[in-house]
Amino acid sequence: MSKESNQQTTSHDAGSSPEIKWPSVPFAYDFVLPSYQWMLSRLEAIDGRIQGILTFAATFTLGMPLIGKSIIKDISFTSRYFLGALGVFSIIVAYSVVRLSWGHLQLANPGVIHQKWLHLSAHAFKLRALYWASRHFNENTILVNTKGRAVNWLSGLLCLEVGLLLLWIITAS
Repeated sequence: MSKESNQQTTSHDAGSSPEIKWPSVPFAYDFVLPSYQWMLSRLEAIDGRIQGILTFAATFTLGMPLIGKSIIKDISFTSRYFLGALGVFSIIVAYSVVRLSWGHLQLANPGVIHQKWLHLSAHAFKLRALYWASRHFNENTILVNTKGRAVNWLSGLLCLEVGLLLLWIITAS
C-alpha cells in the first residue's frame, strides 16, 4: 500500500465525508441489536435471582416453624429470634418488590426513528443508532449493576433470617 493511499484511508480532517471519517460504522452497527439483547438477558437473570431469594425466604419462613414444632412440641412463637426472623423476612419481601419494580430497560423507540431518522443516509442512520445504543447500554448497565447489588443485600438478609430461625430452634431445645 502506498503512502498516499494510506493517508486517504486514515484521513480525519474536517473536510472528510462521514464514510471516510468513520469507515467502521457498518461493522459497529452490527453490535446495536445484540447490545439490547445482552442487557435484556442480564436484567432477566438478575430479576430471576431476586425472585429466587424471595422464594427461598418464603420457604424458610413457612417451613421452619413446621420443623420447629415437629421437633419441639412447646416451642415459643414469641421468641425474639423467631420475631426477628419474621422482621427480616418482611424486609426481604418489601425490598424485593421495590427492586423488581424499580427501573426499566432503555430501548430504541421506533416512533422516534420513524419521525426523526428516516431522512438520514444509511451511514448517518447507523451512526445515530450506534450512538443511542451506547447511551442506552450505559444506562442499562447502571440498572443491572444496581439490581445486582440488591441481590447481594438480599442474600445477606436471607442468611440472617435463616440464622435467626436456626437460633430460634436451637435455643428452644
